[in-house]
Amino acid sequence: MASTSMPRDHLSSRPPELKLEIFRHLPTASSVHNLSVASKVFRRFLDEHHDSIVRSLANKIVKPECVKLAVMAIESRAVNPDDGKSVQQFIDTYMNHDKLTKQQLCLRVVDRMPALHHAILSAIDLGFPTAVDLSPRDQKLVLQSHYVLETFSNLYNSFKSLATTKEIGFRFVYHPNYPWPAQFWAHFSQSELEVVCKVGQLLYEHGTRIKDYLLFVA
Repeated sequence: MASTSMPRDHLSSRPPELKLEIFRHLPTASSVHNLSVASKVFRRFLDEHHDSIVRSLANKIVKPECVKLAVMAIESRAVNPDDGKSVQQFIDTYMNHDKLTKQQLCLRVVDRMPALHHAILSAIDLGFPTAVDLSPRDQKLVLQSHYVLETFSNLYNSFKSLATTKEIGFRFVYHPNYPWPAQFWAHFSQSELEVVCKVGQLLYEHGTRIKDYLLFVA
């Protein structure tokens, strides 16, 4: 008599260490999601090891030190720049805390990272033809500055008639009539601001506003 028992799910029965390696080797957020919905075992496993799995995936797309900046650049697109409460909530949520929560660093956000990252790399290639000659440290600083400028542009594009990269110097940072930008830049050190301003000035020399230069298709 033929057996009517269901075939055994050998993958779900693997040791936790192997399951974790399987998840970490998946290339995209959608592939991680697809595996997690394949069975209750994998859904529960992803929930239990969410931070490790999702952060590992994010680190494949952007440098570890850029992950939070990338998340901010993506999520800032949902902020209404004309709504002060919305802007303030973003600052309180993302900039007043060092670590990202499970809800902030999630598969939905990581799924959008490649489009942003590739657009910024393209911007760097266009605006910095000598970028390949930069030291690894300077390349990292240029990349981080682009993420910061993208976030700033999303949050404050109601000031876009003022906020060209030329005017992101310290005069604009502390402009008395625009307190929101000042709150944003207050979260960066003097040395970080100097790098961002230098990158902004280089972009301005190429005749491009931040918003136009870093716009990416979400």
